[in-house]
Amino acid sequence: MTTRIEFIDKLPSFAAVTNTAALITPFVNRERLARPFNLIVAVTRHCNSRCKMCHIWQEKDTPTLSLDQYRTMFRLPFPSVRSLTITGGEPTLRKDLPELFEIIRAACPKVEHAMLATSGLNVQRTLEHVTSILTNVAAAPGKLRLFEVQISLDGIDEMHDQVRGIHGFFTKVERVLAGLAELHQQFPMLRVKLSTVVMPENVGHVQRLRAFATERGLPIHFSPVVLSGTYYSNLETAEMIGFVPGSPASQEAQSFFEQLGEEDASALRYYYRDVRAMMGGTTRSRTCMMGFFSCVVEYSGDVYACVNWEQQSFGNLLNDSFDDIWFGPKAHAARLALRETGCPTCPSMCYTQPINAGELLATKARRVQKRAAAWLAPRPKESSI
Repeated sequence: MTTRIEFIDKLPSFAAVTNTAALITPFVNRERLARPFNLIVAVTRHCNSRCKMCHIWQEKDTPTLSLDQYRTMFRLPFPSVRSLTITGGEPTLRKDLPELFEIIRAACPKVEHAMLATSGLNVQRTLEHVTSILTNVAAAPGKLRLFEVQISLDGIDEMHDQVRGIHGFFTKVERVLAGLAELHQQFPMLRVKLSTVVMPENVGHVQRLRAFATERGLPIHFSPVVLSGTYYSNLETAEMIGFVPGSPASQEAQSFFEQLGEEDASALRYYYRDVRAMMGGTTRSRTCMMGFFSCVVEYSGDVYACVNWEQQSFGNLLNDSFDDIWFGPKAHAARLALRETGCPTCPSMCYTQPINAGELLATKARRVQKRAAAWLAPRPKESSI
């Protein structure tokens, strides 16, 4: 029988939730469970890019749920959710995206942070959607304090066009970034960040991408290409887009992630160190909390632990309430399979998952050790001259 960890729902802020989650992570398992504080909603499977590392765009005739169906799915509140991600496919392809965002936000009364993940290919529609969403939020902000737009960027100039399969793509990204910078003047809660998928084809561009982001004052994160037969449907091209162990491209990528693991000041440094280790043949050291503190609602209404483990659905929100799904037997079985089979070698970023308390203590211990060593180091004697 599952023990429900109820108190975390009642904490006053997203920061309090994540800090508490970091402390209780070692004790959370499929029998001792909190409701998720991070919700990822894929609002469409359609995509207008032609990416080499993701074949979602090749799928035809995938269904698109109506606003009324979303009202059914989110008819009951999600009181534990503090962070919300809207993704796809390409979410801006939905003409009703601002209305859909409001339906989901209304069901998450405690949400403080929301993010829209987009390629930015359709510049005008992206800016119009973001403007409409932020106008609605400004009229009734609730607890929402931060709205992020995450733009995919996989190279500079022609490299981005090449990876994304569309001529002129990079120029459109530059235009949408300029438009979002202007919108920030009107809506201070708006923030922009960049996301890069690292693969053999673009690994030589990663330092240029870091420089591009730094020049514009934008955060950027990197993750290696994920091979998946379900969400990304890219296993047929694994030899072309994946890293071959021991290859020059793999060694270059490992060196880059090792560098990020040393230089990044955020919690992502733990992730980057894990990526470097996994590319070298070991397993993940961090405990992934997808399916425990976070979950994905797919375009069909199906609930999954994460996009990289869609072999086993927890259930469907069109048919059952979220609590019945989240604490149900199908979710119980999926979590067990995920931890034993999916997580150990998964290079995915795991979104905004809390850092294990042990990692925090280890980091502080290393800092204390370094300071102590510096303090105890012999000092040169002062000259008597």
